[in-house]
Amino acid sequence: MTQVQSFSERLQLFNVLSSSVFISILRFIMQRFVSQVFRRLKPTSPTLTLYQAQVLSIGVSIKNARPKSTGVKITEVLHVHDSQLRVVFNDNNTCDFSNIWLRDSCLCPKCVHPETRQKLIDVTSLDINIQPSKFYIKGADKLEIEWPPLGKEKKHTSVFSADWLHEFLPIKTSGEHELIQPRNNMYTRNKPQRILWNKNPIEETEVSVEYSDLMESKSTLKQTVKLLLTYGIALVRGVPIKVSQTVEVGKRFACVRESVYGVSSHIIQNLHPDAHLGSTGRELEPHTDLAYRERSPGALLLHCLHSTDPDIVGQDKARGKSSFVDGYSIAEWLRENHPDHFTVLCSTPVLFSHFDAERDRWYRAEWPIITTDKAGDIQEIHYSGFSFRAPLLSVEKTKAFYSAYQTFSSKIADFSMSWTLYLKPGDLAIFHNRRILHGRESFDPNKVFRFLQGCYVDWDELEALYEHLHVNV
Repeated sequence: MTQVQSFSERLQLFNVLSSSVFISILRFIMQRFVSQVFRRLKPTSPTLTLYQAQVLSIGVSIKNARPKSTGVKITEVLHVHDSQLRVVFNDNNTCDFSNIWLRDSCLCPKCVHPETRQKLIDVTSLDINIQPSKFYIKGADKLEIEWPPLGKEKKHTSVFSADWLHEFLPIKTSGEHELIQPRNNMYTRNKPQRILWNKNPIEETEVSVEYSDLMESKSTLKQTVKLLLTYGIALVRGVPIKVSQTVEVGKRFACVRESVYGVSSHIIQNLHPDAHLGSTGRELEPHTDLAYRERSPGALLLHCLHSTDPDIVGQDKARGKSSFVDGYSIAEWLRENHPDHFTVLCSTPVLFSHFDAERDRWYRAEWPIITTDKAGDIQEIHYSGFSFRAPLLSVEKTKAFYSAYQTFSSKIADFSMSWTLYLKPGDLAIFHNRRILHGRESFDPNKVFRFLQGCYVDWDELEALYEHLHVNV
């Protein structure tokens, strides 16, 4: 019985790999053909740049759509002193702007490219002590400023809408300190409120979508990206069992990021004693992938191509469940219950390193376990017991670090924090690699056969995609 089952599994694997080879050859031929065609084509419009053509080809609008007027008006503009203007709004809010900042932020076509929003002005040519020649309110919803000559210009006029200026109002933090955290789309991303989770709430939350809907519907694509930005994870069901599909799903979101393992990686059993840990049956503790790289990948896609059915071999024998832990949730728990430990893990750089035996070279990167932004919000988790190296600190700081690290790690290992599930053939998990720690329980590779494929995409691609879909879908 076991031999028959093993043979059928190997036959299925052979079929999957064979189809992959055929698809790769066909793709190579098509790429060569398309490249030859484009070499012979002359551009039909000199105004359509290569960048614009690429953007238009994937259906992304290059126009910088702005929200409709909010009704904010400017009631007064005061010259506070030689280097600053104060704008008073009709909602009784005020905002101070440096003269040099206003000149540098001019939005006219001479200073900012109207399509790409790239700056055209040479910042180094501006006078740091610049003062307006004159300024005035126009129609209650615009501030116009005339600046002294620069270069060949006789004068330069900047026009700022009341709505635009209002987006830069300072925000009061919990400590009553002012924080400049603009709502302007040049500075701040439009993204949904993230929701932290542990085992119970995530099991009761619908975070899965169907493959066919994802690949065909923009609304499902938007839904999936929103799940990723909110919970850090989403599941795609019914993905075709072909090794080419992992990358195809990744391309639905963004450009696929190649790693040392190639465009995609295969996680498949290898009984050789020197095999990569992922290809063995040993337990993989929750971790961040490639924490030892200059920039660890933002999002990881894991596609299950084959797994032994636990209902056939028995739940107790199958094992090999995948596990996911919300690192943000663990970090917030640490901040609330052990603030000193939280400070230590935020302020202590830790070395992660990896030796690529096949290519005979080391990779190293240094990160704090927890990173936060200027507002104190958690941004990234860097955690990998496989590549973590003992930090070189004083005796006192070493004890404090290990105490914090062990407290953090024990919470990660807490069963109540982990979402565990069998990834079945056709299941594909997408998750934020610097938020969601992923792992796997141990299994007997002589009884259980697993074949997963992975690939990476950059996280900021997903954030930018959400902004686009939020406006256009």
